[in-house]
This record gives sequence, C-alpha cells and structure tokens, in this order.
Amino acid sequence: MMNAAAETIRPWYREPLAWLVFALPLSAVVAGIATVFIAVGGADSLVVDDFQKVGLVAERRGAMERRAEELGVAITASLDRESGMITARIEGERVADQLVFDLHHATQPALDQRIVLQRDAAGLHRGSVGKALPGRWYVRIADESNGWRVTTRLSATDRLIEFGGMK
Repeated sequence: MMNAAAETIRPWYREPLAWLVFALPLSAVVAGIATVFIAVGGADSLVVDDFQKVGLVAERRGAMERRAEELGVAITASLDRESGMITARIEGERVADQLVFDLHHATQPALDQRIVLQRDAAGLHRGSVGKALPGRWYVRIADESNGWRVTTRLSATDRLIEFGGMK
C-alpha cells in the first residue's frame, strides 16, 4: 500500500496547476520590466509653445498669434515635397524681408528644421528645406522683427498651406 501512494505523488514541476500559479505573476513582472524600459527609452519631448488655461480647456493663444490677427496676416504657401522648395505669398501689414519657417515633425523631434525665407523681386518669400518631407508636420511662420507668428498642421499629402489671421 505504501508503494502505491508513493507512485501517485508527482514532483511539483510536473503539476500543470503549479505552472499556472507561477506563470501569471511571472508574466506580470516581465511586462512591468518591459514597460519601464519603454517608458525610459521613449520619453516625450517638451512642449515649446506658450499655453494659457481657459476654464477647463487649454487653448493655445500666444501674444504673437494675436498680433498676426491684428495685422491681418494671411499666408498661402506651396511646398514641393520632393525638392523641398517653399514659396510663400504673404498679405498683411508690415511684413519683413526675412521670415522664419519652422517645421516640427509630429513624432520625431530630431527631424525639426528652421528655414529662413527671403523675399524676392516678385514679393514672394522663398526658401529650401533641402530634402524631402515625408509624414505629418507642424508649420510655424514668424516675423520676429514685427512680433507675429502663424501656425498650422501639414498632413502627409498637403502641397498647399493656407493659414493666418483674417480680420
């Protein structure tokens, strides 16, 4: 009788229920460690704009955007995505000969660029990014000497950008 009882007792590692009891907490530990590595390696970049809290909604309204509206700045810009050439027609009061054209990539801050647009004889502001622009971008054109700025988004297929503060 003693031999029959000894033969039916199996070691713990041969019991399926034991592995289930160990596997669930172990998988939680592995997932937690993976989450820590992802969080440390993929930290978000800092926000660069000025934000003002209005009620329960955060509304981005900087002084430079309000200044563009006051001056009636309206911009139509074309972008050749293959060559990277930018041509901007700017209407409004007091537009400088040089404008700053900032491109901020939607997901990769290392691709962000700053281009200076120069006014040509035809009155258009032109510049070159110097390479193709795949993906989504946030675009900002600023006249730092007159204190205005306009911003918009550029989707992956856009070639014409229209933005500005209409009166």
